[in-house]
Amino acid sequence: MKDYNTYTLKNFLEDDGFRDWVQRKGGPEEPFWRSFLLRYPGKKAALRQAERIILAAGHRDPAIDSREIRVEAEALLEQISVHEPGRAVETQEKQEGAHTRGWLPWIMAACIAAFLMTNHFLADKPAPPREASAARSLTSNLVKTRNDTDKPLRILLSDNSEVFLSPSSTLSYPSHFTDSSRTVHLTGEADFSVRKGSTPFMVYAGGVITKVLGTRFVVRAFEKDQNTTIRVRTGTVSVFEKGKSGPLKKAKENSGLIITANQAAVFEKSVRQFTKTLVSDPVRLSKAIDFESKRYDETQLSKILSDLEKAYGISILFDREQFEKCRITATLADENLYQKLEMLCKSIGAVYEIVDGQILILGKGC
Repeated sequence: MKDYNTYTLKNFLEDDGFRDWVQRKGGPEEPFWRSFLLRYPGKKAALRQAERIILAAGHRDPAIDSREIRVEAEALLEQISVHEPGRAVETQEKQEGAHTRGWLPWIMAACIAAFLMTNHFLADKPAPPREASAARSLTSNLVKTRNDTDKPLRILLSDNSEVFLSPSSTLSYPSHFTDSSRTVHLTGEADFSVRKGSTPFMVYAGGVITKVLGTRFVVRAFEKDQNTTIRVRTGTVSVFEKGKSGPLKKAKENSGLIITANQAAVFEKSVRQFTKTLVSDPVRLSKAIDFESKRYDETQLSKILSDLEKAYGISILFDREQFEKCRITATLADENLYQKLEMLCKSIGAVYEIVDGQILILGKGC
């Protein structure tokens, strides 16, 4: 049985389950590591450091001079020995034991991460072809990551916000966010899970600025696409057109949109106009209504629509007086939201439309 109360940086790095979770996410251990810090809050610093080291190993750049890495490795080894009293760790040059040899790849990866995060290494020439999962370069304090694989690439930002970068997409971001700015630039598509903070988090993509404090959302802004699309998973997002000169103060924030969970904003580039709509597959935000076991028996339409509003967080508009006499007997267990609406509307001879991020029920009533 592992004693996570005594876990150190070394333990995290040597934990196969933890490494698999950091590198791939998902899988049977996902719930455990997702909730780990709730149970062991004192391990946050070690866990985050291990996470960055493991991710850095996947972005290793051979252009970094090995002698410089060796110097950084020795410094890091000294730090680790301080954090683990009584367990002095020596470099491979000092001790050729198997223990240190096993540590060396992680130490090297940590040093590469340190170079990337503290601007010791400047990429002044194109990186040679390699089998790395992403092409990564650093200019000043700006990190640029491109996903050339066929799977989403996980990126952990300095504020612990998480980004899954889609294939053929590029994200540019500071190695460290400042107290006054959390800004990234995207070309392509990415799924953002932003940590709450006092400073707004902003994504520049496809002529649009997406502004949040902390939420989950997806931005799609490939250069070849006619539209830029922002889909909100949780929370509230503000979107507006970027000003011609670029700075936020010249952005057309007043002409933007506020969108919430299960809503989407579509910016048509040719006419520079926003449209608010719903995502293609709305997810349930609340489990308070148990559709799996609930059966509606001669239930008023207004009651069923109210349950759907609560479950999906989407406004459903209809003429209450016109549909007052409508009673429905049905179960809504397996269908998605749109299938539920189609079933309800068909039973009363009505139709539904999506208007401005809301659902509108139209019909003659019962």
